[in-house]
Amino acid sequence: MARTQSVSVDQAGGTTADIIAAVSGKVIRVVGFCLSVSGAAVTVKSTLQDKTANTVRLTLVGNATAPGVYSYSGTPESPAFEVLKGDALELVTGTAAVVSGFITFQLVE
Repeated sequence: MARTQSVSVDQAGGTTADIIAAVSGKVIRVVGFCLSVSGAAVTVKSTLQDKTANTVRLTLVGNATAPGVYSYSGTPESPAFEVLKGDALELVTGTAAVVSGFITFQLVE
């Protein structure tokens, strides 16, 4: 069975960055997460997506007065989603938004 790992997320607005780096021949299986989006005066959208394919896996929406909190507590048998084999998971943060929290994941064949 694959080892479950965790990564912290703390990303400012207008940024695109790998949250989990690609590993050749491996699939990133996101088992769970708790993420909040806030900071902007207007509602903004941020996305978690496959880096190469740009397949959106999760859309996060929130603002300064109504922050969005997104969570999923899954298992390896019931994950939130999987990223394409050999691809990274990236976070594209909307302008002036702040996304923070954590993601638990496994690297699987």
